[in-house]
Amino acid sequence: MKSFFLKKITRLVFLIACGLILSQCAEKTSPQYVEEGMKFTRNEEYGRALESFLHAIDKDKRNTQAYYGLGGIYNVQESYAQAVAMFQTAVQLDPTFMDAYYSLGYSFEMLGNKDEAKINYDRYHDLKGKFDKYMEKERNKN
Repeated sequence: MKSFFLKKITRLVFLIACGLILSQCAEKTSPQYVEEGMKFTRNEEYGRALESFLHAIDKDKRNTQAYYGLGGIYNVQESYAQAVAMFQTAVQLDPTFMDAYYSLGYSFEMLGNKDEAKINYDRYHDLKGKFDKYMEKERNKN
C-alpha cells in the first residue's frame, strides 16, 4: 500500500515540476518579443509585429527597442502621431538612441512639422558624428 501511494505522490510531483518547467519555457522575454516583432516586420506582417512589440513593452517598460519597433510600425501604417509618441519615449529612455531621433524627425516631417523634424534630424546627425568619431578613434587604437 505504501508503494502505491509513493508512486502516486512521485507521479504528482513529477507532473507539477513538468508543468512549472514548461510554463517558464513558454514565457518569452521582452528582447525575445522584440526579435519576434523584427522578424514579423521583415516579413511585412505588421499586425503581428505590432502585437509582439506591445508584448515586449508589457514585459519591460524600459525596452527602447520595443518602442522603436512599435514606432516603425506606426509609421508604416501612417499613424505618425502615434509613431512620434513611441520614438519620444525611446529617446527619453535613451537620449543617445540616434536612430530614434532620425525616425522622430521623419514622423514630424510627415505630420508637416518641419521645425521639430529639423531639430530631430540635427540631433541624429550630431550623435552620428560623435559616434563615428569615437569608432574611428577606437579603430586607430589597434
